[in-house]
Amino acid sequence: MKSFDWHTDDAHEWLEVDLDYLMMKGLANKVSSFSFYSKKDNKAYLEGDCDAKIIYDFMGEQWSNDGSKLVEHGSPNWNPIRNQKRFPIQK
Repeated sequence: MKSFDWHTDDAHEWLEVDLDYLMMKGLANKVSSFSFYSKKDNKAYLEGDCDAKIIYDFMGEQWSNDGSKLVEHGSPNWNPIRNQKRFPIQK
């Protein structure tokens, strides 16, 4: 089973997924522009209200929150995720 960490701030939440994982599974093209990514860190931050469901649906029974952690960032103006590039992935 695979688990993913959640990142939050005062206004929103994102599911952290390895960018390579999204690419290998053919899911990156399904992610909306409300989500962020970092090629340098190989991370995607899937917006919690709709894009995180892409992973839930894909993994089905293999989904687990066991071992995941909650990373709280506080103020939305401070959250470093908001400074990343938005989907779709730019070349």
